[in-house]
Amino acid sequence: MSGRRIAVVIGVLVALGAGIILASRIAEEQRVRRAIARYDLALREAVRTLDEKPLAPVTHPRELGRVRSYLILLKGTATRLEVELLDLQVESVRSTSPTITALAVERWREIQRDTVSGAVRAGPSERVQRIEYTLLPDETGRLRVYLSRIVEDGSR
Repeated sequence: MSGRRIAVVIGVLVALGAGIILASRIAEEQRVRRAIARYDLALREAVRTLDEKPLAPVTHPRELGRVRSYLILLKGTATRLEVELLDLQVESVRSTSPTITALAVERWREIQRDTVSGAVRAGPSERVQRIEYTLLPDETGRLRVYLSRIVEDGSR
C-alpha cells in the first residue's frame, strides 16, 4: 500500500472514531436531558399537590428528602405553586462512572396560591435558573436525580 493510501485509511479511521465519540456524547446528553425532564415534570406535580409521591420514581432518597423539606415549608405557609416548565437546555454533561453531573438552564412560569382560598399570592412570574444536577443510575440503569443545586436564580 502506498503512503497516500495509508494516509487516506488513517484519515477515514480517525473520522470514524470521532463520529462514534460524537454520537456517544449526543446519546448521553439526550439520556441526561430525559432524566432531568422527568424530574422537572414530577417536581411540578409535587409542588402543585404538595405531595412527594410523583418524585419517588425519578429521584434517589437524598433528593427526595431535600424536596420533602421544601414541601413541608410550602404546607406550613399554606402556599401551593402552579409551575410550568417553559424551556430546558442542558449546557454541559460530565461523567465519572457511575456519577453524571449536568448543568442545565431552566425557564419556569410560576404562580403562588393560597392553599385554602386558592387566591393568587404572587405571579405570574418567570424564573430562569441554572441548576447543577447529580445523577446516578438505579438498579435498572435508568438515571435518577441524586441531588439538584441551584447555581443561579433570576426572576423576570
